[in-house]
Amino acid sequence: MLKLKYLFENYDLAREALKNWEHDTADLDNMLSQFRISSNAIYPFCQNGNICFLRLAPLEEKLEKNILGELEFINYLLAHDYPACRPIKAKNGEICLRLNTKWGDYYANMPPPIICFRNWRLLNPGWISFP
Repeated sequence: MLKLKYLFENYDLAREALKNWEHDTADLDNMLSQFRISSNAIYPFCQNGNICFLRLAPLEEKLEKNILGELEFINYLLAHDYPACRPIKAKNGEICLRLNTKWGDYYANMPPPIICFRNWRLLNPGWISFP
């Protein structure tokens, strides 16, 4: 069962995790404030003007094989010419990182963007608005 301590925002953790990926610093605080937390913490941010999502999952709440299985399935779809968005690799080339932080141990990855177009704006938290 998901522990209550993981259901609160942690912008410092998100910023620390983002050091592992290229990201735009302009408007970062506003983007991170649009977070969502359930069994994963999802923090939006921009990379080269495109909206991306950082997914953080506590090690004690997730199985690494499940996270890697999701990413492997996406690679399978891509290998068979299915039009899926590619997960974004960290600076070290990995698609899923295991982070040891002062807030605990987390899996961090950037799943494929749900929305694959530029200049999408977060107009209303919780709703996707198309230009």
